[in-house]
Amino acid sequence: MTGDTPVPFTPIEVDLVDGRRVRLREIRSDDLDEVRQAFDRLSADSRYMRFMSDMKQLSPRMLEDTVRPQQERDLALVAETAAPDGIDIVAGARCYVQADGETCEFAVTVADGWRRVGLASRLLRALIEAARARGSSTWRATCCR
Repeated sequence: MTGDTPVPFTPIEVDLVDGRRVRLREIRSDDLDEVRQAFDRLSADSRYMRFMSDMKQLSPRMLEDTVRPQQERDLALVAETAAPDGIDIVAGARCYVQADGETCEFAVTVADGWRRVGLASRLLRALIEAARARGSSTWRATCCR
């Protein structure tokens, strides 16, 4: 994920073990409101486990950084599902390339009502495949639930 133009991630449809279907795709700058809504839907426990603090809301800077990853260093995928207002983002996965250009640190967030259906593992698998296509080879988790 360094140097050249990043290999684009081709969106994919994924069937989950409970029969629901999501679309995995790269995050976009126009996802800002959906990301804010997704964060608001997380339980306090889920927020704490992801951010290691008692966050009530994402700061404007965090929102901007979330929807505008640095193309040469970051890769962010989301899982979306159809909703009455268009879509809902129900999960996200992101990797950050370290200074060596090969090692990735990653994080995954799944909405409370979307756990234990295979979404996190499928999203992480897609993230790893996309990051490998961009040159990353070593992965490191900073915290896990």
